[in-house]
Amino acid sequence: MTKINSFNLFLMSIVSVLLFSSYIIPVFAITLETSSLSYGSADRMFLKGTIDPENKFYEPVILNVFNNGEKIIQMQSDIVENSFTALITGTRGSFDPGFYSVEASHSSTTETASVLIAVVERDNSSGDYP
Repeated sequence: MTKINSFNLFLMSIVSVLLFSSYIIPVFAITLETSSLSYGSADRMFLKGTIDPENKFYEPVILNVFNNGEKIIQMQSDIVENSFTALITGTRGSFDPGFYSVEASHSSTTETASVLIAVVERDNSSGDYP
């Protein structure tokens, strides 16, 4: 019969904790999507996303809008049943034509989710994008 000394018992307990810790510690993920990849300058951007698993602390999602690497808008969105939404208007009621990056973050995860959105001038005579 093999004797188990205290050091071997200690090593086995450490290995057990390491093997099963991934099942105990939840992994949080965040997603972000937009209804369109292109908006008119006077349009509002509609965004939606998820946080999984559901945040039990009810802290809001932080949304940042960047233009040319500069943060121009920061807002919060509440989480309802793992989902959040945002309707974003430009800082002066409209967006300048160009590319905007929107980033979503949450305190429960170190990862962020982002989308790239193009803003174009709308042709008012036809109502279509150029």
